Formats: sequence, C-alpha cells, structure tokens
Amino acid sequence: VNGPKWFAVRMILEALHPEEPRGDRLYEDRVILVRADNEDQARLKAGGFAEASRQQYKNEFGRTVIWEFKELLDVVELYDQTIADGTEVYYALLGEAELGHLKSLFRRRTGEPAAPEG
Repeated sequence: VNGPKWFAVRMILEALHPEEPRGDRLYEDRVILVRADNEDQARLKAGGFAEASRQQYKNEFGRTVIWEFKELLDVVELYDQTIADGTEVYYALLGEAELGHLKSLFRRRTGEPAAPEG
C-alpha cells in the first residue's frame, strides 16, 4: 500500500493520586489508531498522543487524579486500511501461557469464574 497506513498503538497510562498514600496502582491499557507512512513514524506520532493524554481532575471524593503516559507497549500495522464496522484494530499472537494469563486478567475484571483446565 502506497501512502499512509493505519497502525494500532498499545500503551499504558498510570493513575496518580498525589493526595493519597501510595497503595495499589491503577493502570489503563489503551489502544489508539494512528495513520503513518511506517512504524517509526507511527511511534513518533503515538508519542505525541501519549503526551496529550495527560489529564488531571477531581474524583467523586474531591481528590486529585492525574493520568500520565507510562509506556508504549506495541505498534502493529493493520491489514485493513479502511476503518469500518468489524475492522480489526489490534492483534497479538499468543502462546497458551500468555492466553491463559490474558483470560485470567479479564475474568478477574468481570468477576467471571475461571474456566476449568483442559
């Protein structure tokens, strides 16, 4: 494909709570789309979006919350260059161990019981 292509960029943001003692940290796993000529350009562009993602606000308890960019995890070129319903926007190939870990993370978040092995 000539010209800019779509890339999915997976990044981690961290919630900081400056008025509270340091306890369990909260992170956001975010995937954004960027249009770029190549992966290096996509990384540079993503860096700009990452810096712009910094937010500060008061939560429902009146405490300050600051979301900051922590880490760029992955950049993948998308096969589909037209974004529409059903377009794949991120992919990663996983082995069985990684799949089990990923599933356990989502089950914990949704409260769904772990599936039996086998």
